Amino acid sequence: MSLVKKTKLVFWIAKTGSAKYWMRLLNDLKTRGVEDIFIFSIDNLKNFSEAIKAIYFNADKRV
Repeated sequence: MSLVKKTKLVFWIAKTGSAKYWMRLLNDLKTRGVEDIFIFSIDNLKNFSEAIKAIYFNADKRV
């Protein structure tokens, strides 16, 4: 059994924080192999919260 840990780092830059932007970002993470994100710490970003519910619905969101 291998205990290899993979780390993913993605840096995105955008002019807006629209729902479409956050959905693309989270879908990109998912296609890169990120299966679970347990906690999102967000600063009252409504569109981001909605995208989290759609893509990583089991994640805990903390504002």
